[in-house]
Amino acid sequence: MTRVAENAYMIKLLEEGNADRSVAEIVKEICSLTDGATMSAKKDALVNIGGFLATNEWDVYEEARNLVVIYEGLHTYGGLAGRDMEAMAIGIGESVDDDHIRARVGQVFYLGKKLIDAGIPGGASHGHAWGFPRREGLSSPCPAGPWFPAQALAAEIYLDSGVRTMERGIVCAGRDKRPGSLLSRNLSWCASPFRAGCTPGPHGCRAEVGPAGVRTPRPRHRAEPDLRAEISALLPGPFRETPGRMKHRTIIEPFRIKSVEPIGLSTEEERAEHLINAHYNPFLLHSRDVIIDLMTDSGTSAMSAHQWAGMMEGDEAYAGSRSWERMEQEVRDLTGMPHVLPSSPGACCGTDHLRPSRR
Repeated sequence: MTRVAENAYMIKLLEEGNADRSVAEIVKEICSLTDGATMSAKKDALVNIGGFLATNEWDVYEEARNLVVIYEGLHTYGGLAGRDMEAMAIGIGESVDDDHIRARVGQVFYLGKKLIDAGIPGGASHGHAWGFPRREGLSSPCPAGPWFPAQALAAEIYLDSGVRTMERGIVCAGRDKRPGSLLSRNLSWCASPFRAGCTPGPHGCRAEVGPAGVRTPRPRHRAEPDLRAEISALLPGPFRETPGRMKHRTIIEPFRIKSVEPIGLSTEEERAEHLINAHYNPFLLHSRDVIIDLMTDSGTSAMSAHQWAGMMEGDEAYAGSRSWERMEQEVRDLTGMPHVLPSSPGACCGTDHLRPSRR
């Protein structure tokens, strides 16, 4: 259920009879249809590390509780610091706030619409990322471009703009070899960290799009067209009727940015050298050489002031920690499942090793 808040929001928008329901209500219903769930909290729950396993069945919980001691630590912290559990507890609640998730998904469609308007063909939308294919006939700095078009496109985008995207094509195809699958379409993938101020879009900068993809962001001095009209070109009917707060001229993000991190601006000549040193693989680039990083939103979104304050109050006790009790209760409220185990890996399958083998 790593993307459960995003998926619940899409259900709210697109499935008949759900428009007036809260995202939290839809998530609870999704969880009611299963007896167990695992989650990486590094995505929707907006933390840098952590996850959990939740289940309705005591015997499954008891066996997993014994396994967590082998792999993580005691079942009251699962290898996580108390401050990490505190931040996760707060992030879980924030992730299902309707205003938050509306802006979270909206910024992705905003970027996608900009690319479409600029003539970038295709595009596959998800609540956290936008993918687009490489145009035919483009020259490529990557010698392997003819064989790995999506990897070549990611290299072209970085060279042109300093923006790092992720290849979703032949290089990744070993993960999903089904004909017609997403990976078989050879896309460059823009995964958008939220609240991090690094997405080409409505606030502070406007993405200029060139032949290869997103060009270096430039200051924005004008209001954008009605966001509802833009996104309605990408989504079917129910979204067009979404009432209320979507009538803004741009995405009104429900937060203030209180701190900033300086980034280095590189020249195209410097980026060409960085690509050569990275063997034309954007994954091997140093983060200090990347202007905007859209490789993943996993663990890279910004935490809220409430989460940072919670980390300062984190209870580091091994047993009976207030932070663990708070996280446990938040997961119960989110899923409706009574038995919860924390886990530190936090990857999509970070709690796989806690699943009892007999199940």
